[in-house]
Amino acid sequence: MRQDSVEQARLLFETSELLRDFVVRKHMAHMRANGEPEIDITVPQMHALHIIRTQKKVSIKELAAAANVSAPSASAMVDRLLEMGMVSREPNPADRREVVVRLTDESKAIIMEIEQHVLGSLADLFVEIGPEYTRLWQQVYGKIHGVLSEKLRSRIAGND
Repeated sequence: MRQDSVEQARLLFETSELLRDFVVRKHMAHMRANGEPEIDITVPQMHALHIIRTQKKVSIKELAAAANVSAPSASAMVDRLLEMGMVSREPNPADRREVVVRLTDESKAIIMEIEQHVLGSLADLFVEIGPEYTRLWQQVYGKIHGVLSEKLRSRIAGND
């Protein structure tokens, strides 16, 4: 049974990598076709932006926990995003010793645009695989989302 789980995990991992590459390629092709400048942002930086967007504001410690990186790594990532104008840093009103990170208005617009391209790419893929498999995918990913969201909330709260 363990071997089956490992093979299933391998298939999920490889499929996730293919899916990510598919979406990135489609997005970059769309940007080139429309003469839009390519954004020099890494997948981990995009992940950090998603975390910040979801939480509205985060401390470096919370971002590190949510992104599963060290606090110095999260701080360096925030420094780079700050240089790019994607985030702002400000003192936490509840604790002046702590800094919170927020998205800038510019980054919110960029993230929404990227998200629309990603959703369009996925919608195209769903048309290709058909409604039956799309429903199954939604069920499985819905379950995975619930389990992982709970783990993330626990990690951010420091219970993990």
